[in-house]
Amino acid sequence: MPANITAITVTADGASGASGADYVGGNGGEVKAIVPVTSEQTLYVVVGGEGGVRTGENSGAGGFNGDGNGGLANGYSGSGGYGGGGASDVRMQSTEP
Repeated sequence: MPANITAITVTADGASGASGADYVGGNGGEVKAIVPVTSEQTLYVVVGGEGGVRTGENSGAGGFNGDGNGGLANGYSGSGGYGGGGASDVRMQSTEP
């Protein structure tokens, strides 16, 4: 971080949930914040991944960076759920995440 910068504005968008032939996944959330920083800090941007598509009775995996897997198939639908999208964030730490 350059020495004369004391704060940054961060806008982070989460990834969308999975979409398939019969379903359109929801959009990821968005957050905007002013974050204080110092010249000694290194910032790491982590971008969330889109949720996974189901395959038959198997649920889709959650997207990269911490979202949920789709639900399991049940007696009503026989189909697994789609995975949710992962989070995007900025990390301030001394070592790479």
